[in-house]
Amino acid sequence: MKYRSSVDTSLEILLVLAVEKEYAQYDMPKAVGKDYRTVLRHLQALEQYGFIALARTEQAKKNGKDRKIYTLTLQGLSELMGVVSRKMRDQVDVDSLTKIAGNFKHLLPLVFGKWEFFMEHDVRNVVVERLVSFFYSSPSMLQYFEQPIFALKPFLKDISILKLARSKTKHPTTYVDKKAKRYEKALRGAQAMIKSATGELKKNAIQRYVLFQFEPEKAAEFQKLLSVIMKDSELRAFILSELESSEKYFTTCLQNTRALREHVNSYSNKG
Repeated sequence: MKYRSSVDTSLEILLVLAVEKEYAQYDMPKAVGKDYRTVLRHLQALEQYGFIALARTEQAKKNGKDRKIYTLTLQGLSELMGVVSRKMRDQVDVDSLTKIAGNFKHLLPLVFGKWEFFMEHDVRNVVVERLVSFFYSSPSMLQYFEQPIFALKPFLKDISILKLARSKTKHPTTYVDKKAKRYEKALRGAQAMIKSATGELKKNAIQRYVLFQFEPEKAAEFQKLLSVIMKDSELRAFILSELESSEKYFTTCLQNTRALREHVNSYSNKG
């Protein structure tokens, strides 16, 4: 993505996908008010960096190319929610968020998937506030569109050199051809792994913050939410699992601290 001003176009695309759940590449220019080439460039970049994904293709009515239908990923949804939260922290449209939650239950099953449950027990606004608080502090990633993932820079450099060698040679050597293909395959695999890992970490972080993060200054709200959470078997299992993980983590920290204290004391005594 060449120009930082183009981030607005990317956000408009993410917003369309958030509200509509899925949208065709062919129809997107009209939805965001941009020409087809501009929108195509943005869609390709958004897909490459994991903000959107190809949901499916539909057969063209005429003898043209199949229609590509895109949808949001959790990374794309988080980016959009981050921008909205920072601009409208105290004025988030809860009804619009409810529609988005209905569209993407699968992305946050313990939050969006339980949205109606939260509404029935009158804690939806508490959940919304905690969601907004999480996304408000989340850094924007669209600004890094122009920057290749640092760990993959050597691959990108080698691929560009090898592609240039192939284009300048009428009969490229088998070695150059094989090496270029090997690097391209490794790059695609690394990108897929990073996207998958990032998505799972993001999902866990969001659900943990909304359902488990305790803030003493908002103890009353959290107690109300917790009393509702414990009525649902999936949510209750999540809380108990998080408690067990936290206890193990802090037990290990305490053991390590005590061991370090013993070492420090032993040196102090020798002195």
